[in-house]
Amino acid sequence: MLLSGMDIGSLKSLIYQRIHLLNNFTAKNQIFNVQQKTYFNEVLKKVREEEIQLSNRYDELTKDDYLSLDDEHRLERIKDLKMDYESLYGFIRYFEIQVKSYSNQIENEQTDLSSSKKLLGIK
Repeated sequence: MLLSGMDIGSLKSLIYQRIHLLNNFTAKNQIFNVQQKTYFNEVLKKVREEEIQLSNRYDELTKDDYLSLDDEHRLERIKDLKMDYESLYGFIRYFEIQVKSYSNQIENEQTDLSSSKKLLGIK
């Protein structure tokens, strides 16, 4: 997905959706143990904190006193904020891939173990 054509509001929405999906995936996935879920939740907590900070910066950019700055400075700050949102989205996607890859690895190991038990006649 190309983020360069998206505005900040769309990026905010996309990030919120990805955080929500990741949170549901890790919470409902029965193959993760408590330690793994705790780690995933800690990372998601940090991501949410970063998203809140970016959201606060966005709110600051839309205040009346900020709008009085000249266009060049406003555009620079908006561009910086957008890059930070894109960076956060990139990290979320990376983390999402890591979580799903880890989930698939555990599932494959469980399948291999189950197959081995069947071959050996172990229940």
